[in-house]
Formats: sequence, structure tokens, C-alpha cells
Amino acid sequence: MNPDEIAAFNADWLQAWTDKDVSRLAAFYAEDCICKDAQTVGGLAGRAALAAYLTGLFAATPPMAYVPDETWPIPGGFCGRWYCDMGAAGRLRRSLAVSPNSMSRPACRLAAIRSRRIRSRRSSP
Repeated sequence: MNPDEIAAFNADWLQAWTDKDVSRLAAFYAEDCICKDAQTVGGLAGRAALAAYLTGLFAATPPMAYVPDETWPIPGGFCGRWYCDMGAAGRLRRSLAVSPNSMSRPACRLAAIRSRRIRSRRSSP
């Protein structure tokens, strides 16, 4: 992906989160994706499981706006950083590292990508 494609992917992915659009967000993920974070003990396997989880998550959370900050290439992928605006609750700054094979970078959200679809995602504390 070139820098413009990276920025567009990051912005489109974040807009799907902001819009709480389950089908659009799930389309960013491979059919056989694996997602792990603190809220999904044991993780989620497959796009359908992810979509079911997101449906419940979005119903239980207040509106949030995910605002792109910056992206930069890394070997085999890219990193993206964004802000999550939560109204009166404040603003968080988060990052995502995306590469075809590596899931080894600590302290951020990590994703492995294949054919422009997220194959696996892990959030570390």
C-alpha cells in the first residue's frame, strides 16, 4: 500500500468505528480473522463472531469519534495513530500497527493484514 492508500484505509476503518457500522467495519476483516483483546477472553474467531461482538459492544457504548492523527509505513505494513473523542469523558490517543506477518510489537493494537483485509488483531494493555 502506498502512503495515500494507508491513510485512506486508516481513515475509512476509523470512520466505520465512529459510525458504529458493524457490516462496514466487519468488511475490513478477513473471513477467518482472529481478534484478541481484554474484553474478549479467548478471542474471537471469524468475521461472523466479530460482527456479533461488535453489535453488542456498540449497543452498550456511548457515541465516540475516532479521528485520524497520522500514519507511517513500516516494513511490510504501516502504523496508524488516532484520537478517540469521548465527549465529556475526554480524549484518548491510540495506535495500530499493521503488517502481513508480525504480531510481536508490544503496547499497542496490532493487526496482521492479508489482501487488504485484517486477518488478526490483538490489543495489549
